[in-house]
Amino acid sequence: MKQPSATLKNRNKKIVSSVKNVLQLVLGLLIIMLFLTMAKTIVSYFNSTFPSSILGMLMLFIALALKVVKLKWVEFTG
Repeated sequence: MKQPSATLKNRNKKIVSSVKNVLQLVLGLLIIMLFLTMAKTIVSYFNSTFPSSILGMLMLFIALALKVVKLKWVEFTG
């Protein structure tokens, strides 16, 4: 039985790497959008003029500092 050529192996590695990068990007975006959505909900509930994007980033920072969210989950997206 023949082994796959080196170019085929390289192409497969590139495809796997690309898929991994896309999944990391999607996961990071989902986490960031989750915090933005929570912040928008809080700001609208309290009828505040505080920017929800800033509140969302503060909440994400606190979650990262408390290790609720791992840095590697959002690092690629950021």
